[in-house]
Amino acid sequence: MISRGKVRALLIQETSGAAGSTGVHLRPGSGVVYRVLYAIASHADVGARSCAWYLTDPEGAGIALTASISLDPAAVLPITAIAAAGSPLALGELKATSARYYSFVFDASAGAKVGTIRAIVEEYPGSNEA
Repeated sequence: MISRGKVRALLIQETSGAAGSTGVHLRPGSGVVYRVLYAIASHADVGARSCAWYLTDPEGAGIALTASISLDPAAVLPITAIAAAGSPLALGELKATSARYYSFVFDASAGAKVGTIRAIVEEYPGSNEA
């Protein structure tokens, strides 16, 4: 029998503290695993800002999943966007734990600028090492 998790719609927002790199994290709590079904990210800053998706892995530094692009405030960046080589990013199943998770990072122009992730995930109980 296939175990089904609980499907959840998530709205995750982070406000910049100052100008510079600001991360919004698609990161479940301890003992929970997300299977990411859909995720897009955006920012509410002035004009186009440099943005990218990253994978944080406890065994290494943050890994850029997408090329850094200039994103307008009205646009969204899907987690399956264009890779650094210019071709569509092909990923297997996307799983996130509290130790290994995805982040949308944008270059805020000042403090009080908001980055947002809208995601649909399937939530399971599980290990942080899943």
